[in-house]
Amino acid sequence: IARFAGTRLLRFAETGSNRSPGTDFRPSILIVSLPKSGTVYLNKMFVNGLGLVPRVMSNRYFPHDQLYFDAMEEFARGGSYSSGHIDPSPENLQILDVFIPKWVVHFRDPRSVLLSWVHHVARATNESRFTNLLRVTPAPPRELHAWTFEKRVDWHIDNFLPAVNQWMLDWLTVASQMPRGVLITEFATLKGREQNHAEMILEFFGVDRSCYRHRPPEKNMAEAHFRTGTYDEWRDAFSPSQVQRVNSMIPPLLFDRFHWP
Repeated sequence: IARFAGTRLLRFAETGSNRSPGTDFRPSILIVSLPKSGTVYLNKMFVNGLGLVPRVMSNRYFPHDQLYFDAMEEFARGGSYSSGHIDPSPENLQILDVFIPKWVVHFRDPRSVLLSWVHHVARATNESRFTNLLRVTPAPPRELHAWTFEKRVDWHIDNFLPAVNQWMLDWLTVASQMPRGVLITEFATLKGREQNHAEMILEFFGVDRSCYRHRPPEKNMAEAHFRTGTYDEWRDAFSPSQVQRVNSMIPPLLFDRFHWP
Protein backbone atom coordinates (compact mmCIF):
# COMPACT_ATOMS: atom_id res chain seq x y z
CA ILE A 1 0.00 0.00 0.00
CA ALA A 2 1.32 3.39 -1.00
CA ARG A 3 0.15 6.54 0.74
CA PHE A 4 0.11 9.89 -1.01
CA ALA A 5 -1.46 13.16 0.17
CA GLY A 6 -3.19 11.25 2.95
CA THR A 7 -5.07 8.99 0.51
CA ARG A 8 -4.80 5.21 0.58
CA LEU A 9 -3.77 4.00 -2.85
CA LEU A 10 -4.04 0.37 -3.89
CA ARG A 11 -1.18 -0.56 -6.18
CA PHE A 12 -1.14 -3.67 -8.33
CA ALA A 13 1.92 -5.02 -6.51
CA GLU A 14 -0.04 -5.16 -3.24
CA THR A 15 -3.36 -6.36 -4.69
CA GLY A 16 -3.15 -8.54 -7.77
CA SER A 17 -0.08 -10.51 -6.81
CA ASN A 18 -1.78 -11.91 -3.71
CA ARG A 19 -4.89 -13.14 -5.49
CA SER A 20 -5.45 -16.79 -6.28
CA PRO A 21 -5.64 -18.03 -9.90
CA GLY A 22 -9.06 -17.60 -11.45
CA THR A 23 -9.94 -14.51 -9.44
CA ASP A 24 -11.82 -11.96 -11.53
CA PHE A 25 -9.22 -9.22 -10.99
CA ARG A 26 -8.73 -6.42 -13.48
CA PRO A 27 -5.85 -4.07 -12.65
CA SER A 28 -5.45 -0.84 -14.53
CA ILE A 29 -3.32 -1.40 -17.61
CA LEU A 30 -1.00 1.24 -19.05
CA ILE A 31 0.56 0.62 -22.45
CA VAL A 32 3.15 3.16 -23.52
CA SER A 33 3.63 3.12 -27.28
CA LEU A 34 5.25 4.78 -30.24
CA PRO A 35 2.98 6.72 -32.59
CA LYS A 36 1.64 4.53 -35.42
CA SER A 37 2.45 1.27 -33.65
CA GLY A 38 -1.08 0.02 -33.04
CA THR A 39 -1.93 2.29 -30.11
CA VAL A 40 -5.65 2.64 -30.87
CA TYR A 41 -5.94 -1.04 -31.84
CA LEU A 42 -4.43 -2.20 -28.54
CA ASN A 43 -6.62 0.21 -26.63
CA LYS A 44 -9.82 -1.22 -28.06
CA MET A 45 -8.57 -4.81 -27.84
CA PHE A 46 -8.05 -4.64 -24.07
CA VAL A 47 -10.98 -2.34 -23.29
CA ASN A 48 -13.30 -4.76 -25.14
CA GLY A 49 -11.57 -7.90 -23.93
CA LEU A 50 -11.38 -7.06 -20.22
CA GLY A 51 -14.21 -4.57 -19.80
CA LEU A 52 -11.82 -1.82 -18.71
CA VAL A 53 -12.66 1.88 -18.63
CA PRO A 54 -10.59 3.84 -21.19
CA ARG A 55 -8.92 6.91 -19.73
CA VAL A 56 -6.72 9.66 -21.14
CA MET A 57 -3.80 9.94 -18.71
CA SER A 58 -1.42 12.30 -20.50
CA ASN A 59 -1.17 15.30 -22.80
CA ARG A 60 -0.81 13.00 -25.85
CA TYR A 61 2.26 14.78 -27.18
CA PHE A 62 5.37 13.31 -28.80
CA PRO A 63 8.22 12.91 -28.06
CA HIS A 64 7.59 14.47 -24.62
CA ASP A 65 4.26 13.35 -23.19
CA GLN A 66 3.45 14.41 -19.63
CA LEU A 67 1.28 12.23 -17.38
CA TYR A 68 -1.70 13.87 -15.68
CA PHE A 69 -0.73 13.73 -12.03
CA ASP A 70 -4.24 14.49 -10.76
CA ALA A 71 -5.73 11.54 -12.66
CA MET A 72 -3.34 8.90 -11.35
CA GLU A 73 -5.10 8.24 -8.07
CA GLU A 74 -8.26 7.05 -9.79
CA PHE A 75 -6.28 5.02 -12.31
CA ALA A 76 -4.34 3.29 -9.53
CA ARG A 77 -7.55 1.82 -8.09
CA GLY A 78 -7.83 -0.61 -11.02
CA GLY A 79 -10.29 -1.35 -13.79
CA SER A 80 -8.94 1.25 -16.22
CA TYR A 81 -6.94 1.25 -19.42
CA SER A 82 -4.73 3.98 -20.81
CA SER A 83 -2.24 4.33 -23.62
CA GLY A 84 0.00 7.17 -24.65
CA HIS A 85 3.36 8.11 -26.11
CA ILE A 86 4.77 8.79 -22.66
CA ASP A 87 8.51 9.33 -22.49
CA PRO A 88 10.61 8.20 -19.50
CA SER A 89 11.21 11.67 -18.14
CA PRO A 90 12.14 12.04 -14.45
CA GLU A 91 8.70 13.59 -13.85
CA ASN A 92 6.84 10.68 -15.45
CA LEU A 93 8.98 8.01 -13.83
CA GLN A 94 8.55 9.35 -10.31
CA ILE A 95 4.76 9.45 -10.79
CA LEU A 96 4.74 5.90 -12.17
CA ASP A 97 6.92 4.72 -9.30
CA VAL A 98 4.26 5.74 -6.77
CA PHE A 99 1.08 4.83 -8.61
CA ILE A 100 1.79 2.09 -11.17
CA PRO A 101 4.46 -0.54 -10.51
CA LYS A 102 3.99 -2.30 -13.87
CA TRP A 103 3.43 -1.10 -17.41
CA VAL A 104 4.06 -2.15 -21.02
CA VAL A 105 6.21 -0.30 -23.57
CA HIS A 106 5.29 -1.13 -27.17
CA PHE A 107 7.79 -0.71 -30.03
CA ARG A 108 7.73 -0.89 -33.83
CA ASP A 109 10.37 -0.83 -36.56
CA PRO A 110 11.09 2.91 -36.90
CA ARG A 111 11.04 2.66 -40.70
CA SER A 112 7.43 1.48 -40.57
CA VAL A 113 6.61 4.12 -37.97
CA LEU A 114 8.12 6.76 -40.23
CA LEU A 115 6.13 5.72 -43.30
CA SER A 116 2.86 5.45 -41.37
CA TRP A 117 3.53 8.87 -39.87
CA VAL A 118 4.04 10.42 -43.32
CA HIS A 119 0.61 9.11 -44.35
CA HIS A 120 -0.92 10.23 -41.04
CA VAL A 121 0.31 13.78 -41.51
CA ALA A 122 -1.07 13.82 -45.06
CA ARG A 123 -4.51 12.67 -43.85
CA ALA A 124 -4.58 15.20 -41.03
CA THR A 125 -3.73 17.98 -43.45
CA ASN A 126 -6.27 16.87 -46.07
CA GLU A 127 -9.00 16.63 -43.42
CA SER A 128 -8.21 20.12 -42.07
CA ARG A 129 -6.90 18.70 -38.80
CA PHE A 130 -3.53 20.35 -39.09
CA THR A 131 -3.69 21.82 -35.57
CA ASN A 132 -3.62 18.24 -34.20
CA LEU A 133 -0.06 18.03 -35.49
CA LEU A 134 0.99 20.70 -33.01
CA ARG A 135 1.17 17.83 -30.52
CA VAL A 136 4.43 16.80 -32.20
CA THR A 137 7.69 18.71 -31.91
CA PRO A 138 8.75 19.95 -34.37
CA ALA A 139 5.36 20.31 -36.05
CA PRO A 140 5.39 19.83 -39.84
CA PRO A 141 5.38 23.05 -41.88
CA ARG A 142 1.99 24.01 -43.30
CA GLU A 143 3.30 23.84 -46.86
CA LEU A 144 4.31 20.20 -46.43
CA HIS A 145 1.17 18.93 -48.20
CA ALA A 146 2.25 20.60 -51.44
CA TRP A 147 5.62 18.83 -51.53
CA THR A 148 6.40 15.65 -53.40
CA PHE A 149 6.16 12.41 -51.46
CA GLU A 150 9.95 12.01 -51.53
CA LYS A 151 10.50 15.51 -50.15
CA ARG A 152 7.96 14.88 -47.38
CA VAL A 153 9.73 11.66 -46.41
CA ASP A 154 13.04 13.52 -46.32
CA TRP A 155 11.61 16.13 -43.95
CA HIS A 156 10.32 13.46 -41.57
CA ILE A 157 13.61 11.57 -41.71
CA ASP A 158 15.36 14.71 -40.52
CA ASN A 159 12.76 15.89 -38.00
CA PHE A 160 10.70 12.92 -36.80
CA LEU A 161 12.88 9.81 -37.00
CA PRO A 162 15.56 11.01 -34.52
CA ALA A 163 12.89 11.46 -31.86
CA VAL A 164 11.53 7.96 -32.53
CA ASN A 165 14.99 6.43 -32.18
CA GLN A 166 15.79 8.31 -28.98
CA TRP A 167 12.40 7.52 -27.42
CA MET A 168 13.08 3.80 -27.88
CA LEU A 169 16.64 3.98 -26.59
CA ASP A 170 15.52 5.86 -23.48
CA TRP A 171 12.82 3.29 -22.69
CA LEU A 172 15.18 0.36 -23.26
CA THR A 173 17.52 1.90 -20.69
CA VAL A 174 14.70 2.16 -18.16
CA ALA A 175 13.50 -1.38 -18.90
CA SER A 176 16.99 -2.77 -18.32
CA GLN A 177 17.01 -1.15 -14.87
CA MET A 178 13.59 -2.51 -13.83
CA PRO A 179 12.98 -5.76 -15.74
CA ARG A 180 10.11 -6.82 -13.47
CA GLY A 181 8.29 -3.54 -13.87
CA VAL A 182 8.46 -2.97 -17.63
CA LEU A 183 7.42 -5.39 -20.36
CA ILE A 184 8.75 -4.60 -23.83
CA THR A 185 6.49 -5.69 -26.69
CA GLU A 186 6.84 -5.22 -30.43
CA PHE A 187 4.49 -4.68 -33.35
CA ALA A 188 5.58 -7.81 -35.25
CA THR A 189 4.19 -10.02 -32.47
CA LEU A 190 0.93 -8.07 -32.42
CA LYS A 191 0.68 -8.39 -36.18
CA GLY A 192 1.65 -12.05 -36.51
CA ARG A 193 0.46 -13.61 -33.22
CA GLU A 194 -2.17 -11.25 -31.93
CA GLN A 195 -3.73 -13.49 -29.30
CA ASN A 196 -0.31 -14.59 -28.01
CA HIS A 197 0.58 -10.93 -27.72
CA ALA A 198 -2.51 -10.32 -25.58
CA GLU A 199 -1.83 -13.36 -23.39
CA MET A 200 1.75 -12.24 -22.78
CA ILE A 201 0.45 -8.91 -21.46
CA LEU A 202 -2.22 -10.59 -19.34
CA GLU A 203 0.40 -12.85 -17.77
CA PHE A 204 2.64 -9.88 -17.05
CA PHE A 205 -0.15 -8.13 -15.17
CA GLY A 206 -1.25 -11.29 -13.39
CA VAL A 207 -4.71 -11.34 -14.99
CA ASP A 208 -6.26 -14.79 -15.35
CA ARG A 209 -6.88 -15.56 -19.02
CA SER A 210 -10.45 -16.60 -18.28
CA CYS A 211 -11.19 -12.92 -17.58
CA TYR A 212 -10.28 -11.98 -21.14
CA ARG A 213 -12.38 -12.30 -24.30
CA HIS A 214 -10.46 -11.66 -27.48
CA ARG A 215 -12.59 -9.05 -29.25
CA PRO A 216 -10.26 -7.00 -31.43
CA PRO A 217 -11.67 -4.07 -33.42
CA GLU A 218 -12.09 -4.11 -37.17
CA LYS A 219 -8.81 -3.49 -38.97
CA ASN A 220 -9.73 -0.21 -40.65
CA MET A 221 -9.10 3.51 -40.21
CA ALA A 222 -12.51 4.27 -38.70
CA GLU A 223 -12.32 1.67 -35.93
CA ALA A 224 -8.63 1.41 -35.11
CA HIS A 225 -6.62 3.91 -37.19
CA PHE A 226 -5.43 0.82 -39.07
CA ARG A 227 -3.96 1.51 -42.52
CA THR A 228 -2.10 -1.60 -43.75
CA GLY A 229 -0.02 -2.99 -40.88
CA THR A 230 2.51 -4.24 -43.43
CA TYR A 231 5.95 -5.19 -42.08
CA ASP A 232 8.20 -3.77 -44.78
CA GLU A 233 6.14 -1.46 -46.96
CA TRP A 234 8.91 1.08 -46.48
CA ARG A 235 11.20 -0.94 -48.79
CA ASP A 236 9.13 0.05 -51.82
CA ALA A 237 7.90 3.42 -50.56
CA PHE A 238 11.30 4.96 -49.81
CA SER A 239 13.91 5.69 -52.43
CA PRO A 240 17.12 3.61 -52.27
CA SER A 241 19.01 6.59 -50.88
CA GLN A 242 16.32 7.12 -48.23
CA VAL A 243 16.46 3.47 -47.20
CA GLN A 244 20.22 3.74 -46.86
CA ARG A 245 19.97 6.97 -44.88
CA VAL A 246 17.28 5.69 -42.52
CA ASN A 247 19.18 2.44 -41.89
CA SER A 248 22.30 4.39 -41.02
CA MET A 249 20.36 6.47 -38.47
CA ILE A 250 18.80 3.59 -36.55
CA PRO A 251 21.06 2.64 -33.60
CA PRO A 252 22.58 -0.87 -33.91
CA LEU A 253 21.20 -1.68 -30.45
CA LEU A 254 17.66 -1.53 -31.85
CA PHE A 255 18.48 -3.80 -34.79
CA ASP A 256 20.05 -6.31 -32.42
CA ARG A 257 17.31 -6.14 -29.81
CA PHE A 258 14.39 -6.67 -32.20
CA HIS A 259 16.10 -8.53 -35.07
CA TRP A 260 14.91 -5.98 -37.60
CA PRO A 261 16.38 -6.57 -41.07
